[in-house]
Amino acid sequence: MNYLKRLSLLALLTFTSALASASTEAACVNDKDGRKGAKNGLINDLIKKSNDPLTAAFFTPASPEKPGTAGDHCISCSAAKPFSGMQKLIEGITSLTKETEPDKIKKECIEASLQREVVNTGYICYDQKAKAFQSAGSNTPCLNQQSVDYLHFALNKAVACMSQNRDPIDPRFILKKINNETAFNFFLAYSQGVGIGQLTSYPVRELAGWYQNGKFNPGNARYVLEEMAKNEDPSCDAFKQIAEKDLKDNPLKPQGKRTATMNRGAYCNFVSPGAGLSRSLVYSLGYYVYLRDQIVKPAVAKRSTTLTREKELINNLTLIAYGPGGTVEMKALIAKHRLGKNNASTVNSKLKSSSVYLKATEAKMRELLKIADPTAPINEAALRGDKCLAQL
Repeated sequence: MNYLKRLSLLALLTFTSALASASTEAACVNDKDGRKGAKNGLINDLIKKSNDPLTAAFFTPASPEKPGTAGDHCISCSAAKPFSGMQKLIEGITSLTKETEPDKIKKECIEASLQREVVNTGYICYDQKAKAFQSAGSNTPCLNQQSVDYLHFALNKAVACMSQNRDPIDPRFILKKINNETAFNFFLAYSQGVGIGQLTSYPVRELAGWYQNGKFNPGNARYVLEEMAKNEDPSCDAFKQIAEKDLKDNPLKPQGKRTATMNRGAYCNFVSPGAGLSRSLVYSLGYYVYLRDQIVKPAVAKRSTTLTREKELINNLTLIAYGPGGTVEMKALIAKHRLGKNNASTVNSKLKSSSVYLKATEAKMRELLKIADPTAPINEAALRGDKCLAQL
């Protein structure tokens, strides 16, 4: 056995040992007051056992040579030394490109979102088979601090990577979207929507394409996956691998049968920890980018090119386009509220009062803010998500 193989084996054994020693009895961050009765730690265990690049990047110390700098991205900082000889092999998936990284979403806002009550069907995936359970009461999975740290890490890493070489993604929009859909319970699926952003088959087809009668139909948003597949930034490797795989093998294809429908056979591709979470983030953020850049901004530009620079307006219209009413409702509201005749502030106000989906999103944002800080006033800036950014 050569030196590199011995070193790799030593690192793997140390990593596995550290995983095994981790406590599964930690407090449930998503049920701090015990109201839900969350006890089952299976999701925590599944996260630790995932072997995809994103999970590996999280559990690897940020600086193998300096264990004390690993922060909360490592399961056991004392396990850092065996990785020192492999630094060049792993630094690609642990480094972040700070120069182009958008503002980060605060961990406390994700924690507050997780404490909201979300009663829907969850899925546990073993060997690509989805086993359903009702995520409510004592069936609510317990998410410990390490799992929440992992979600925080994954979300911000995805936003940073999907923002490269384009107008950066506004993380406030992503926070509000996910808080509204699943409150960061990435294992949920209902009404055909699956995963952290509740993807239906339509956005997945738009990015990955689909087969019909033996013929492949490329989606209008396929360029998003193609751009990610060409990404040379090592810090985006986990998401690049998802894009490369799905460009070759459609994720809606369950058990060898070509299909264009999001059915239970495809659920594990989007609700499992690790690769499922990575894929769900790529598609949720990728569809946002497509809607914003290819649908919403051109529709706004027809009435006023100046208003395409109004971030809150663009975000609100993109959120509407992402909702049940889709792009049809978005364009109808642009016409109804006389975009171009009215300024951005007026149109934003009218959108919030006329869009059912925006109202629901705002109501759930109020829940999050109340949990995060019960004494703080909830103003317009807070509802935009300003207080949930680490740098503003």
